[in-house]
Amino acid sequence: TVSVHSKFKHNNLAWGFNLNNDKLGATSNLFAGFTAGYHLQFKNSKLSIAMRAGVFNSKVDGSKFTFRNPTDYLNLGASQSSLVPNFDFGLYYYAPNYYLGLTVNHFVGQKLRYNKLGGVVMEIEPLLMLSGGYVFEINNKLSLKPTFLLKKTAEFEANLDIGLNAFLFKKVWFGINVRNKSALNFLLDVNITDFMRIGYSYDFFLNKISSSSNGVHEIFVGFELKTKKDNS
Repeated sequence: TVSVHSKFKHNNLAWGFNLNNDKLGATSNLFAGFTAGYHLQFKNSKLSIAMRAGVFNSKVDGSKFTFRNPTDYLNLGASQSSLVPNFDFGLYYYAPNYYLGLTVNHFVGQKLRYNKLGGVVMEIEPLLMLSGGYVFEINNKLSLKPTFLLKKTAEFEANLDIGLNAFLFKKVWFGINVRNKSALNFLLDVNITDFMRIGYSYDFFLNKISSSSNGVHEIFVGFELKTKKDNS
């Protein structure tokens, strides 16, 4: 995953670019999209409004499937890609000590069609996400931030993440999150310098998946590059 975003000069507009590529079994997915945003300034807070448009390409490699019945009509050994447009929308309201966010991904539902694979059709449904958090400054060395993230699609039950993050010495974030009693997530995020941060997260499953998985590891790096000197 690669994400880049920046403000335009001397106005409240912003732009961004996202690129995501993942592979799971016989399926590989590629997404690329551009984002345009606008920031509304209030007295002590801001509201950001953004729209993202791009393309989503999903490829299925039929040669990687194993069929119990070799004569199955889907056992064609073929590979096919399906390309569809994709649109996302988001609102983000934030102040120095709290934030609220609302996102709708894939708000125009699309269908992936694989005619070479027996006419299989997979549907991408809209995904609704509601998030929020509040920062309690205990002292100049410790701040605590409880957070929540609610995710919902039409075909699945709501998924709720509840977390508690600690900000230590204005440099280190440490957090723990619980997801629907099915997983625990541990997060470590360190501000190496004023412009570079690096982090690590680990997901540990609490449900039946734990019998076949040792968890999920993630490493991320972020940079903040200033294009001109800040005189404020």
